[in-house]
Amino acid sequence: MKIWLFFIYTILFVSCSTPEEINSTRVPINSSPAASEIQKYLLAELPYWANFSSHGMCRKNVSIRYMNFKNLSRSFNLSYEQLVHLQSMFNKKVSAYRTSLGADALSSTNTTQDESFIFYNVYEQVMAGSFDFRLNRFPKVSVIWVDDFLGRKQELKKLMKRDDILSGYPVFLSQCLSYYELEKLTQNLKIDNLGIKFIPAEMFSHYSSKIKEAYDFSLDLSKILKDKTIMFYATKEPKNILGIQVYKEL
Repeated sequence: MKIWLFFIYTILFVSCSTPEEINSTRVPINSSPAASEIQKYLLAELPYWANFSSHGMCRKNVSIRYMNFKNLSRSFNLSYEQLVHLQSMFNKKVSAYRTSLGADALSSTNTTQDESFIFYNVYEQVMAGSFDFRLNRFPKVSVIWVDDFLGRKQELKKLMKRDDILSGYPVFLSQCLSYYELEKLTQNLKIDNLGIKFIPAEMFSHYSSKIKEAYDFSLDLSKILKDKTIMFYATKEPKNILGIQVYKEL
């Protein structure tokens, strides 16, 4: 019976993954703890009224499963960088799973098992250093705070023609939009041919880079963009974005 369940989960997972995700994913058949154990690594889902970014001045349309960085760090000895990518990639795959099987796919009695299956696949990718977000060959990046332009998206498109911004690898950062929402935004603006990378809302957490709990959701760019010259473009520098080297006011 367990063998049949494994094959069923494998088929479902493959059906909602991109070729890159499939090739970089291994199923931890023998090493996965009981499915219920991952609940100590996931924080409770935010209620609708609390799913709001005061910095981005927006309500998030996607419910994000934030992780307990402290428990994860204790159990698996993961770094802040690994934790951020684990949380982001987990949410990305959960979103793809829901889209593939329907909006309520993870609202059934099998929620815990489904989340466990996705969690441990992503965990193995992270341990192997296979992150979705990579900028290895580019020493300089231009990070644009997208949330400033959600009400005037055509201005965002114009920004992507500026020489100073294109002198670094372009990265869209948002505390309001998920990975797939950022992807759709670039497609709608017809700038997806620029190869823009995304730092979505799924990368934020209420833990500092020292894995200490904080009162606000934040992100330390210096830990995600190691050894990079970080040019940050926004109309106002957000206090919850750390590790900015050069701030450029728009």
